[in-house]
Amino acid sequence: GTADGLAQARDLALRADVLVENFKPGGLDRLGLGYADLSAVHPRLVMCSISGFGSGAGAELPGYDLLVQAMVGLMSVTGPGPGHPTKVGVALVDVVTGLHAVYGILAALRHRDVTGRGQHVEVNLLSSLLSAMVNQSAAYVAAGVVPGILGNDHPSITPYGVHATADRPLVLAVGNDRQFRALLGVLGRPELADDERFSTNPERVAHRDELRALLEERLRHHGADHWYAGLTAAGIQRVVATGAAR
Repeated sequence: GTADGLAQARDLALRADVLVENFKPGGLDRLGLGYADLSAVHPRLVMCSISGFGSGAGAELPGYDLLVQAMVGLMSVTGPGPGHPTKVGVALVDVVTGLHAVYGILAALRHRDVTGRGQHVEVNLLSSLLSAMVNQSAAYVAAGVVPGILGNDHPSITPYGVHATADRPLVLAVGNDRQFRALLGVLGRPELADDERFSTNPERVAHRDELRALLEERLRHHGADHWYAGLTAAGIQRVVATGAAR
């Protein structure tokens, strides 16, 4: 930037309530526009710095959504099956980090309301995605479970995923034994609720492949719209996977 451009940027910053920047860490400091420089003149300023990996180790690495999905392990639990790590279909890391930035900014503004002084909020892609992986992290720390790829299935709930019908895929989310019995009633297989392989959720998870085959044998008798109507009446969470619920 030119001297005139830097002067205009500084003027804008000194009139702002919140300044958000995503230069590499230290980039604004070298221009005299860092938090220390600005807050010395404008102590009520809230600055939010967004980076790929924070201001410590890794600060010079480029912060790309795909790279962070791979580094944190999101890709290792996403995809059709083992050996096929897959990125999420949206720039999820960027979005989650943006939300974290908003939370931090709002907290800093509240702090300013109380104390009269702003703060420097720092968020990064790596830490933001790590926070979103809390279930997998907790399972590893608490039980030594190394998460893997299950496609559209849930690691600890079944049936909870995409199922084939006569025409289109149907998503079923059956969260408890009552809902499971209701599902079997709609499918015309109520006796499966008393099968020792499926009578509780842990047993259903242990025999997920057998259960899927039995459910889809019934689901393939009719199309997704037919099942959607019956499942709706039974109060079961469902959606046609090729379009919005209706």
